[in-house]
Formats: sequence, structure tokens, C-alpha cells
Amino acid sequence: MHRQAEANPGRKTHKRQQRRETTMTRPENPQLRQSILDIASKLVAKEGFHAATMRKIADKAGVSATTIYYYFGDRTKLFEAIKFDIIDRLVAYLDERVDGTAPHLEQLICLLRSFIDWYRENTNLAELLFEKLPANLEVTESELGRYYRAQNFSVEIMRRAKEAGVVTSPDVALDAAVALGAIYGIAKLICENRLPVEYWGDPEPVIERTIEMVCLFVTNAHIIEIMGGDTE
Repeated sequence: MHRQAEANPGRKTHKRQQRRETTMTRPENPQLRQSILDIASKLVAKEGFHAATMRKIADKAGVSATTIYYYFGDRTKLFEAIKFDIIDRLVAYLDERVDGTAPHLEQLICLLRSFIDWYRENTNLAELLFEKLPANLEVTESELGRYYRAQNFSVEIMRRAKEAGVVTSPDVALDAAVALGAIYGIAKLICENRLPVEYWGDPEPVIERTIEMVCLFVTNAHIIEIMGGDTE
């Protein structure tokens, strides 16, 4: 009986190894992968980042924790994948809305408007991306490019507008970052009902004025010169 008890752990270990090898060689299921991302996103949005454990995500998705590890490697990579998924959705939304053949200023206006619309339509995703998921301080160069796809989208619009003489910004990358920051702030205030009470039911005047001010800034070199201290 003693020898038999010693032999059993070895057989169990071998079986676990076989299961791991079988799991790692199975073909990927894109629909299952996306389903795990969606469920994890909803869980973080509802309960917070720290409460969204791999076991809880697996239970919600109806899969084993091993399956999640197979698709994403570990918890950190899973949440990075969620960020990239949200960014991909945002960029696809902007790309669909902004007509690259339209006049340059119209493209810029449409971009700013579309970002606000996306935020309002996808508040939970926006909060995940910009607030709830922790920043990756060890991001690789390729990951950095994916993180800033939306930013680069706006920079490209600004760059083309500057080449056409519509935008007079001395630094399109800087001004694109400022523009998106301003738009993000307004979108967040709208969704949290933190605008002055008279705009709770109709934030359109605030949206329009914000877009006007951003466009005025990037198209008016004189204003930029004054703010930079050149008054001559």
C-alpha cells in the first residue's frame, strides 16, 4: 500500500502534463478569445481591477483558468489585451466617421466630435482604458505604437491640414495631444453630469464651443504667438 501511494502522485503529474501539452497545441478560437475579453472588461467595469481575478473571469466565461492562460499568458497580458481591444474599437470608430477626402478643417471637427460621441456611447470602455486599468510602465516600442493609435490618427489629420495651410500649429503632435485632452475632459464631464446644471439635459452648446475653441487655437498663429510671449 505504501509503494502504491508513492506511485500515484507520479501518474497524476504525468496526466497533468499531458493535459497541459494538449491544451497548448489546440487551435485558437477567435470568438472565445473575444468573449473572454468582453467578459473581463465588463467585470473590471463593474467590480474594479483588483476584484477581477483570473478565476472569477474564468467562471464568468464558463471556461477554465488554464484556457485564459493559454490565450493571454497571464493576468497582466490579459488586461493589456483589453486595452488594445478598446483602442482598436476607438480607432475603427474614428476611421469610419472621418472622411479623409473632406476639407481638412471638416476632418478635424469630425474627429473631435466623433471622439466625444464614442466616449458617450462607450462610457464603460472609455473609463477602463483611461482610468481603471493600470498603466504599463514597461511597455515595448511596438506596444507603444498600438497605445497611441488614436493619438497618431489625430496627428496625421493635423499634419495634412498644416501642409495644406489650414492649420498653423508649430507642433502638430503637441497640439493634437492638447486637443484630445480637452475633448476627453468635456466628454467625461458630460457623462458624469458635472457640467453646469443648465447643460445636463443638452450639452450640445458646450460641445460645439469646445470644438470651436480647439479649432480656433490650431488655426490661428497669432493666438499661439501671444501665448508664447511674442507680442511684437
